[in-house]
Amino acid sequence: MQNKRKNKTFREKERQRELNYKRNVRKDKDFRKAEAESKKSQRDNFDLRQKERQREIDSKRKARENKDFRKAEAESKKSQRDNYDLRQKERQREIDSKRKARENNDFRKAEAEKKQERIRILEKLKQTLRSLRDNFDLRQKERQREIDSKRKAREYKDFRKAEAESKKSQRDNFDLRQKERQREIDSKRKARENKDFRKAEADLKKSQRNINSYLRQKERQRELVSKREARKDEDFKKKENLLLKERLENKMFLKEMKQKRKKNARQDEDYRKHESQRDLQRKQDYRSNPENLENERLAKQSSRRKNIDKDRSYNQSVKSS
Repeated sequence: MQNKRKNKTFREKERQRELNYKRNVRKDKDFRKAEAESKKSQRDNFDLRQKERQREIDSKRKARENKDFRKAEAESKKSQRDNYDLRQKERQREIDSKRKARENNDFRKAEAEKKQERIRILEKLKQTLRSLRDNFDLRQKERQREIDSKRKAREYKDFRKAEAESKKSQRDNFDLRQKERQREIDSKRKARENKDFRKAEADLKKSQRNINSYLRQKERQRELVSKREARKDEDFKKKENLLLKERLENKMFLKEMKQKRKKNARQDEDYRKHESQRDLQRKQDYRSNPENLENERLAKQSSRRKNIDKDRSYNQSVKSS
């Protein structure tokens, strides 16, 4: 409570200083002239905007007085309504044709066969995913064996020499590799001109996307299950709560340190002078822009209107009661 009272008195003193400074500045004639000129320019600009708006309204009224303009406007609205009815009729025809098609046994059989094909494709995908999961551990083990064998091989000097020579030869054969790559690209372009190849490629990519999405979903599900099981453990919950507590304490400590720094800074007179000058500069920059002053005027006007409406509604309620 004492800190609040001190801060309140400090804020009141700062406000009083700002007011005194503003009064001293307004005594200067040049400042008053500049303020008056800025207000006058705002009023002139406001009148110009109103005149332009009035001109636009008058031009629209004159255009509506023309019969051809009105006819064209009415015809466009009528065509929109007619097109809406046509669209509705076409949609109704499509719905009716679909209903009739569903009444046909052959159509229903074809639809059922399509569904069965989809189910078969999904089952195949599931089987491939199972095989991928089973082979994933084997691939990891094989990869680990390869890494270990490479580490052991790199310990020998002869192997390192041979590796350096092979890398050198690879750099020399860079042009050959580029030519081979160009041949591969040309062959792929020719193959893509064939429609069957493109269809097969698209189907393959689609199946790969489905497999990857399914695997990601399964991995995410496993992670969620593991997290749920971990949260059931009391030790895990205690650790989590302690971590949250530490984070909160750190936040509170940082907040207190910031407040202390600000308090110590405000006690310094140079800092207070700098702060007051900075605030004054900001206000002057804000007031130098006529748009900001116009927005302030409009905001005050709207607040006055709201207060007047409130008073009216209150008076009416009192009279009615």
